[in-house]
Amino acid sequence: MKESLESRINWNSKFLLVAGIMLIATLIAVLPTQTNAQTTRNIRAVSTTATPGQPVTMSFVIDSQGNEGTVQTSVVFPTSILSNPVVAIGSGAPNGSGVGTNTSQVAQGRIGVQVFGPNSYTAGTKQMFTITFNVAPGAAAGTYPVTFSSTPSPQSVSAATGGAILTDVTYQPGNIVIGTTAA
Repeated sequence: MKESLESRINWNSKFLLVAGIMLIATLIAVLPTQTNAQTTRNIRAVSTTATPGQPVTMSFVIDSQGNEGTVQTSVVFPTSILSNPVVAIGSGAPNGSGVGTNTSQVAQGRIGVQVFGPNSYTAGTKQMFTITFNVAPGAAAGTYPVTFSSTPSPQSVSAATGGAILTDVTYQPGNIVIGTTAA
């Protein structure tokens, strides 16, 4: 009788193991998988055109996954062409959001920006903030990069519920393209 009971226990264990493996295989086949395209948060400076001697406004957007609450970065710009940066909250920022700036390095062409608030961005491409610059009156026609940095404000994206989201954020620079003035 003892041998028969041990045989049944071994058979039941093997059956449960096979059933468990089949269940896991079924779940893997049925559940959607996430790709980097679904989880990467892109923060971008949107390229725009400008005219010498006129102000230009550049948008900064996030490809949101829907759980971001606070975004902080530094924007780098060429001081020989662009000056007097004025930051404003973007049209896609969550309700109740505010914007803060760190202007301690504006003379070196760097401004820190933080968009913060109690609510999350909705999923999709959302305008976080804008920066309006004065374009130098004698600015030569050309393409001028506007990039990102961690100075003076460190780059970070945090969930509205708290906690940093650090591993899946990319920062993509943009350009301000200055054409010639009409003669």
